[in-house]
Amino acid sequence: MKVFSRKKRLMGRTEVVIIQTTNEHETEQRETIFCSNCRMICDASLNFCGRCGQRLRSPKPALQTVPLAPSALLLHRSRRIPFAVMLGICILSVLFAFGAGLFAFTRTLEAHSASDSSQQTASVLKPEGTAWFYDTRGQDDSVEVHITALPRAAKGMVYVAWLVNPYRPDQVLMIGSFTPDRTGTVSLRSDQRVDFNPQVQSLRHIFSKVVVTLEKAEEQWQKPIGTPVVQGSLNISTLTTLTPIFVRSLYTPKQVALLMGLHTQTRAMARWLANMVEAQQHGDSANVRIDVLRLLYLLEGTHGVDVTHLNLAGQQNVASSGDGVGLLSATTPCKQDQHGCGYLDMVRAAVQTLMTQQLVPRPVAQKILTTLATMSQLAQRMQQISLPLATLSKLDTPTLRLLATLENQLDALLNGSDHNGDGNIDPIAGEAATAQLYTYVQQLGAIELR
Repeated sequence: MKVFSRKKRLMGRTEVVIIQTTNEHETEQRETIFCSNCRMICDASLNFCGRCGQRLRSPKPALQTVPLAPSALLLHRSRRIPFAVMLGICILSVLFAFGAGLFAFTRTLEAHSASDSSQQTASVLKPEGTAWFYDTRGQDDSVEVHITALPRAAKGMVYVAWLVNPYRPDQVLMIGSFTPDRTGTVSLRSDQRVDFNPQVQSLRHIFSKVVVTLEKAEEQWQKPIGTPVVQGSLNISTLTTLTPIFVRSLYTPKQVALLMGLHTQTRAMARWLANMVEAQQHGDSANVRIDVLRLLYLLEGTHGVDVTHLNLAGQQNVASSGDGVGLLSATTPCKQDQHGCGYLDMVRAAVQTLMTQQLVPRPVAQKILTTLATMSQLAQRMQQISLPLATLSKLDTPTLRLLATLENQLDALLNGSDHNGDGNIDPIAGEAATAQLYTYVQQLGAIELR
């Protein structure tokens, strides 16, 4: 690139041309002049016209010229360089800010994802379970524990389940030790230990709290020392309402638990049913009649209307059956503290109280109430069938048919029946009965373990 600076003289004027080459450190200056003869622009340093040869001017001192410094170009470039630098810095800043924001956003998403994942994993792996009491020797003397999602115990450690008296924490009873399976699941029954509860205590009345701890495997466990893994207790209000169902009480007939009394009556029914069938096979009408009266006494109890009319309470061979409290109530309505109440109505009243006060899950209570209703209907039908048979003297065809109907009703009362033919005995009207009731009632006192 060349920069020209001209100084002209026309017709006696001179023109000075300063030429700057592309090299910033080299500057070339030239002076030109018009030829007065042919008007050609000529190099003044030659002092003659290159076209016509005429002398251009007389000899004079050379024109002193001031070279143009290269600062103009340098200034132009110096202005361009900072702008490019600043533009680059701005672009880099924007890119850096965008990248930093994207990185932070990504990390935030990853953190939230990790948090959600860990929370989900924690919720899946959180141990939980249920414990409930049951009867093995005629009363509420055993307990079963079921837990899921237990982590594997460290080497040299083992899980131990305990019953604890919440009002006297020093009063404990070890249920047993266990190791969960690969899925962290365990089911532990106290009757797996032959030395469990040797005094045959009604456990629910004493121990309403269950605790599972991690203990050293070599220790002789006397009480829980390790940190609880899961634990749970019965609500005091729930326990109070459940007490007459599961625990002997001064306020229940014969001072026995309602469930235990019901079990005693139905077990006696099963016994006399088998005896009646055997008597029929031998054509023994007298023993068949006695067995029918025994069933009627078990249904109505000492205070039953038909029992009183037939004076069954005065017949030793009849009154020795059961405990004198009937399945059905002698009076309607009745209360738990009245002698005329039957076991079915007393259990029903306790369950309805639990459901009304929302102390147990409504589906559990409703399942039991439906089963009790079925049992009551079957017992009433048996009562109606038994009355004509109370005076039987021979086993003729009509009598045998009536006995067969009574036996079928009693079998349905004891074992339940597949009323709808789907292959299952369900907690629906007409199906589940005594055998299923014992299982359902245990769910009333279930202790949630967390």
